[in-house]
Amino acid sequence: MRNQDYSGRGLTVLVFSDVIMFLAIIAVLMRLFSRYFILRTLGVDDWFALAALVVSIGMVLAINLGVKYGTGKHDADNNINTAILGKIRLAIQILYIFSSGLIKITILMLYYRLFHRLRIWVIITIAFVVVMSIAFTFVAVFQCEPVGRFWTTYHGVNCNCILTLVFWCIVAVIFLVSNLWITILPLKTILGLHLAWDKKITVITFLGSTGFITCVSAAVRLAYVVVLYKHHDYSRNSIPVYLCSVIEICVALIASSIPSLRSGFPKSMDRLNSWRQKASDPGSSSCTV
Repeated sequence: MRNQDYSGRGLTVLVFSDVIMFLAIIAVLMRLFSRYFILRTLGVDDWFALAALVVSIGMVLAINLGVKYGTGKHDADNNINTAILGKIRLAIQILYIFSSGLIKITILMLYYRLFHRLRIWVIITIAFVVVMSIAFTFVAVFQCEPVGRFWTTYHGVNCNCILTLVFWCIVAVIFLVSNLWITILPLKTILGLHLAWDKKITVITFLGSTGFITCVSAAVRLAYVVVLYKHHDYSRNSIPVYLCSVIEICVALIASSIPSLRSGFPKSMDRLNSWRQKASDPGSSSCTV
């Protein structure tokens, strides 16, 4: 009965992460289709969205692989391979940092394309995100000396490792603050646009709601990171951390794709109506005898 419970917990993260990742894939592919085939242009932000999607898929695949080797079970269980799970956990950590950085740059490049007055702030923020991502990745890779100590000391044997709880709390807090900053960055510019107030409110509500979801996910993730490293039992307690990571990344991917879908949809409808008119117009077809 207990084994079924542990397997069920692993199955939960597997199914949930796969479903929300599938939605993110659909959103990004529709974004690329809209930008390339309908709007006839691909921006730098679109390429970053594709890169973020690829890395995020890698993260979800690593989570799925972890479930196969025992993620969701207790470390003390005899039927899990803690060494392999340690390697997978390190891979997920690195992929999370990369995917989070790439999706932040995706949104910032969208701001760069849409809001000319924000370009200096956007460039500064992108530079910060790049430096932050490289620094965090470096520390994550070399958090133990040698690197292999990370998965060979899975049950707390003494080794030369950094204070992982402190490091990952710093990562979570900085990611949370950067998510909040990116959410509020364009608000003043949007309020200054020559748009009807209902449209301004719609845009601000959209940014606020998606930003709220990503920030809440990051905050909840921070709480579970504390639980993970205080109570150990990594394979079981990592489940909520993985869930929050997937929600944060996939919601941001979906939200960043919606503006391109909204701009491409009216043009696609115009083209569809034009094709229908041509097909229904008898004079538009000709016969050669």
